[in-house]
Amino acid sequence: ALATMLSMGTSCGIRMGSYPYLRDWVAGSSKSKTPVLMFGTGLFAGGVGYWFSCPFFQAKTRLQAATLLHTAGKGPGGGSSAAAAAAARAAGGGAEGGGVLGEIASVWREGGLPALFRGASPLVVRGALFSAGQTLGYDGCKTALSQRAEIMEDGPALHMLGSIVAAFFATVLSAPADVVMTRYQAAAQMGNAYAGPLECFGSIIKNEGASAFYRGWSPYFLRIVPVFLTFHPLFEQLRLLAGLSYMS
Repeated sequence: ALATMLSMGTSCGIRMGSYPYLRDWVAGSSKSKTPVLMFGTGLFAGGVGYWFSCPFFQAKTRLQAATLLHTAGKGPGGGSSAAAAAAARAAGGGAEGGGVLGEIASVWREGGLPALFRGASPLVVRGALFSAGQTLGYDGCKTALSQRAEIMEDGPALHMLGSIVAAFFATVLSAPADVVMTRYQAAAQMGNAYAGPLECFGSIIKNEGASAFYRGWSPYFLRIVPVFLTFHPLFEQLRLLAGLSYMS
């Protein structure tokens, strides 16, 4: 839970905090924004945000993989096999309570700073696409319904509708990269080896077909919707409390 909070908090804070200012800097003003601009600036802000959060995402993935190995190694009597225990220790000790900092320290011992950003490319691609879908869906919905046409007032109802649209775009765009990122970062712990993210991508295409990238999309979407329904309305209210207007 802590690893998830740290990873999401870092990436989300950077991408959503910088997006409106980056968009308006490129466009000249919020009135000149276009869907292409919303997508492009969201893509860039998301890539930067997720790059900085890579060590936390890697710790989260390793903790999850170590837990799976620990659980899979339990015999009928409830004990863990020696092989499973060794595998869990090799995965960073997540199953034995190393925690987020313990996982990060373990990765650092394996290869220093470069190791902390191992698998950063699929994470950055996934994060950039996720962010681009989020900003295009949310900002685009608000722009179309409130700013370009007075169909809805800019308020909580529109913020909730925009959140659902944002969740749809974000999950559709990021699902393939999400699958590659998860499998690549957990490859060593699960007994696989890939030369790089592209090999992982090709392996999935060859062995499972393109449909594998959207297997489990519905739970992914349903998991993101409540997060966005909480985040975007809260984000807008915090802007008001800070003396700013709703995001325009």
